Amino acid sequence: MVQTLGTILTVVIYAVGAVWAAFASTRQAQYWRPLASAAERNVVEQMRSFREQNERARKSFEVDMLFRLGDRFDSERLVNTRRRVAKRLRDNCFTSDGGMLEVLHVHPDSLRILTFFEHVGHSRRMGVLTDESVWYQYGRRVRTYWAPYRPAVEKIRQGAKDPTVKEEFEKLNGLMADIDRQHGVGDEDITPQHLRRFVEDELASTGEESPTQA
Repeated sequence: MVQTLGTILTVVIYAVGAVWAAFASTRQAQYWRPLASAAERNVVEQMRSFREQNERARKSFEVDMLFRLGDRFDSERLVNTRRRVAKRLRDNCFTSDGGMLEVLHVHPDSLRILTFFEHVGHSRRMGVLTDESVWYQYGRRVRTYWAPYRPAVEKIRQGAKDPTVKEEFEKLNGLMADIDRQHGVGDEDITPQHLRRFVEDELASTGEESPTQA
C-alpha cells in the first residue's frame, strides 16, 4: 500500500513538473515574442533603408555617367568627327531621286561614332544606365546612326566571321525602336528622308550649316 502511494505520488510530482515546465515555456515564449518581433521589424527597416540608399547611389552614379557621356559626345574631338561623318553621308550616300546608297565601308571617323554607341549599349546592359535614360538622351541618334551603317556592320561580321561585332549597338537600336513604339513617337522605319534631315541637323549642331526649314 505504501509502495502504491509512493508510486502515485511520484507520478503526480512528475505531472506537476511537466505542467510547470509547459507553463514556464509558455511564459518565456510570451516574453521573447515581442522582442523577436521588434528585432524582425528592425531588420526589415534596415533592409528598406539600405535599398533606398542603394537606389539613390545608383541614380547618382547614372546621372554622373550620363553627364560624362554627354561631355564626351559633345567634346571637340567627337563633334569634329560627327561633322565629318555627316558631310561624308551627305556627299556620298544620297541620290538625286530621294533615295540612299548602301554604306558598305566604315571609315575610322564613323567607327568612333559606332564605338561610342557600342559603349552606351554595353553600359545599359550592365545596368549602369536605364532604358528610359538612354532613350531620352540618345534615342533618335541611336536609330539614325545605326540605320545607314547596318549594311557595313553586317559586311564586317561576315568577313570576320564574328556576329558580335557592334552587337551592343544593334541591340540598343532595337530597344530604342521598341520604346519609340511604346511612347507613340518616331517611325517604324528610318527612311532616306529621315536620314537626310538628320544629317542636316547634325551638320547644323556641329557648326557646319543651317538645317533645312520644315
